[in-house]
Amino acid sequence: MDALTVLAVAGVTLGLLLYTSTFCLVPLQSKFLQKYQELNGFLPPFNRAPLGLPGRGLIGWRILTNPLHETIMPEQLLCASGEVWGVTFVLAWTLTAIFNPGTIANNPIKDRIGYNNVCVGFDTAPANFICLPLITLSTVFGFAAAFTDIQRAVLERSTDGPSARSLFKFRLTICVDIILMASMLCLPLLLLIDPTVSPLGHLLVFIQNLISRLLSFVVPFIRENAQRDQITRPRWLFLMAFAGISMILPVCWLIDFILYDPKQISHPINPIFLCIFDWSWVIFATVYSGWVPQFEAISIQFRLIQLNESGDQENADTKGIAFITHAASAAI
Repeated sequence: MDALTVLAVAGVTLGLLLYTSTFCLVPLQSKFLQKYQELNGFLPPFNRAPLGLPGRGLIGWRILTNPLHETIMPEQLLCASGEVWGVTFVLAWTLTAIFNPGTIANNPIKDRIGYNNVCVGFDTAPANFICLPLITLSTVFGFAAAFTDIQRAVLERSTDGPSARSLFKFRLTICVDIILMASMLCLPLLLLIDPTVSPLGHLLVFIQNLISRLLSFVVPFIRENAQRDQITRPRWLFLMAFAGISMILPVCWLIDFILYDPKQISHPINPIFLCIFDWSWVIFATVYSGWVPQFEAISIQFRLIQLNESGDQENADTKGIAFITHAASAAI
């Protein structure tokens, strides 16, 4: 494994470990977090208390262990998708380094762009089929985030009135969420398209996910009901960095692919420059949902109902309702 790849993997892994450790070690309501909010106007991305989930740990774990929680936020689900992606990345590269170090030293992607792209770690067995369930879980969380955001947009539309701005905001949200859902459904193809057979097809799967994540991050900043006090300078800086990397990378990759000559390998774009941007994107994609401005949450009520023969709803018996209510309260 070349030195550049070692440094990139080590740096990203360390960043993800630090990100994960904050969930496990930092109390959600500590004095430090309160002071941070006073100084910066918003809570740091590792504190997701405003999302309504109790306890500590990664958001994805808290979602799965609190199935009857009565507050749903799309940002919370998107955060879980990014976390699973980060965990999958570390696992994939660990497995590839152990079982297929030759792939890291020599592969079609590296021949074209001059370094090991993030997706190289997912390209060979056993990493690809072991990580497929995790990629699928990330897809489920991402799809659910987009779908619940559509639900929230419909609710907002019903209360905002028929203004032109309201209609534009609604249509913009729906379009971006549909793009994100389609992108998430295509994400597992990253592990199924063999780069030795179709390097460009393999790369395009990665690019489409990169673009959809960028859109899902940018749109909340231009929606009219975003709270101005939430769009602080750190959030704007994060937006500019994430957007810049997400737009530069696809262009540079495509240039390298188009100009690739197997007889005389050359790289029009500096591989070190691309590698830094590429691996920085992994960290951005893992934590970016924590920097999205917060919107309204969706409140739901769990209860059992019974349907009669005509399909009409009938209230469930009292015991059933009491049990579900108690379970939801216990989860909170």
